Amino acid sequence: MTSEIANVGIIGLGQIGMVHLENYLTLPNVKIIAIADRDAQKIETIAKKYNIPFWTTDFRALLDKKEVQAVSVCLHNNLHMPVTVAALKAGKHVLCEKPIAGSYCDGAKMIEVARQEKKQLSIQISDLFSRESKAALSAIENGWLGTPYLAHSSGFRRRGRPYVDGYGTPNFV
Repeated sequence: MTSEIANVGIIGLGQIGMVHLENYLTLPNVKIIAIADRDAQKIETIAKKYNIPFWTTDFRALLDKKEVQAVSVCLHNNLHMPVTVAALKAGKHVLCEKPIAGSYCDGAKMIEVARQEKKQLSIQISDLFSRESKAALSAIENGWLGTPYLAHSSGFRRRGRPYVDGYGTPNFV
């Protein structure tokens, strides 16, 4: 166990970005030093509430901060690739929300750039450790399903869309 403090930034402070923020606050070796969101009033309020020294409405300004070692990308799926690639090229490690991207090609590009830049790219997949996922894995490992060739899983979401503040509004993207 290292005593080194990791300086992180969060890009996107909607519902899931706030979950990242709250979880980082519980980690003794992590310090949130920068946040970015397009809503200036909201981001300023959050920065003051949590004593975060740097806030911006332009994620690129966050990426320019040399002290930021890693970022959480908590944006709409179709924004994962361009922001993650920019972060990796800026020398940051990245924790990106699920799914990896809006398309296979975008996800493959993210992985390629992470390898080129020799930076860690992690995708947050909390459902991987859910009771349902563990039960499915157990059924497969015990041979109860034979040899799976294709699997389909569905969850309960509003019209199949991610539940994101402002989804579908003119100001969303």
